Amino acid sequence: MDEPKNINKWLEPIIERAMQLQPQDTRSSARRLQAVIAEDLSRIARDKAEQTARENSMVEALQAIRRELECERNERARLADLVKQHEAELARYRTGVPGRPGSRHLVLEEFRKRAAASSLEGTLAGEARAIVAWLHANHPNAHPLTQKSAENLLREEYRAARQSLRPNS
Repeated sequence: MDEPKNINKWLEPIIERAMQLQPQDTRSSARRLQAVIAEDLSRIARDKAEQTARENSMVEALQAIRRELECERNERARLADLVKQHEAELARYRTGVPGRPGSRHLVLEEFRKRAAASSLEGTLAGEARAIVAWLHANHPNAHPLTQKSAENLLREEYRAARQSLRPNS
């Protein structure tokens, strides 16, 4: 209401209605004009209050939407991080060959480290037991390997490693 533009917009319809009144009695015309002005001002105030209420409602709705979007953005970022972690973990268990992810490459790598450090068990069964225990302890998410499978996997390399560790006779 403080701006002159708004006042002119509101006064124009009031002046038009006042011009339509036929002045029969100056007092009755003044009262009618006063009633028209009061009615118009009341309507304007009511419209302004309704508009303000609608605007406040829209602002609250937009703020709620912004909060929801922020929560969704945070959740998506959390899920993306979780997927990256999971993919990185799964990548360790992928061998590059078709089929299910296995743990054979992990077992062979550990066996070769143990052989290079000359810390092999005395028997193939003992070495397989130690390797299976190591796999379970260090890679709980890897595909499990049985002792018999570990023995079959390590047999040739175990024999070669034992031969290289024996003193030449």
